[in-house]
Amino acid sequence: MPTGKVKFYDEEKGFGFISSDDGQEVFLHASALPAGTTVKAGAKLEFGIADGKRGAQALSVRVLEAPPSLAKLSRKPADDMSIIIEDLVKLLDGIGTNLKRGRYPDSKHGKTIAAMLRKVADELDAWFGGILFRTCSFGRACFCSTRLRLRPGADRAARNHLGRVHR
Repeated sequence: MPTGKVKFYDEEKGFGFISSDDGQEVFLHASALPAGTTVKAGAKLEFGIADGKRGAQALSVRVLEAPPSLAKLSRKPADDMSIIIEDLVKLLDGIGTNLKRGRYPDSKHGKTIAAMLRKVADELDAWFGGILFRTCSFGRACFCSTRLRLRPGADRAARNHLGRVHR
C-alpha cells in the first residue's frame, strides 16, 4: 500500500489532499478515514488508491504517524530546560530561606520571579503535554489536568482556585 503525508485537510468540508511518497497528489475524502478519526496537515498515512472521475482518490486510509504539535516544535531543548530549572530551583531556595525569616521579596523582584515561573510552566505544559502543568483561564500555572473557564464576573471562591490542586 502506498504511503504519504496529508498536504491539507478541511474537517468542515470533509476532504483534503495527500502528497504520496511517489509524488502523486491524491484526493482524501472523510469517508475514507477510519470512524472517529481526524487528520491534520503533516500526518503520515497509508492508503489504497482508486482512479475516480477527477483523478486518484484515497481508499481505506490508516494513520501511521500524527504530526508533532506546534507547541512541541517550538519548545526549548531538554538540555537548555535542565539548566533553567536548576537555576530556578536555586533562586526559589533563596526565596524560601528569606520567607522563613519573615521577609517577602520586594515587588519588582516578586514580579520577575512570577514571570519566570509562568514561562517555565508554559514550557513544561508543552513538554509534558499538559499532564503535570496546565495554564488556567487566568494565565496562571495550575497543577491539574483541566482548564477552568471563568467569566470576568465570577465569584471570589471561583477565583481563589489559583495555585491549588483541583479535584
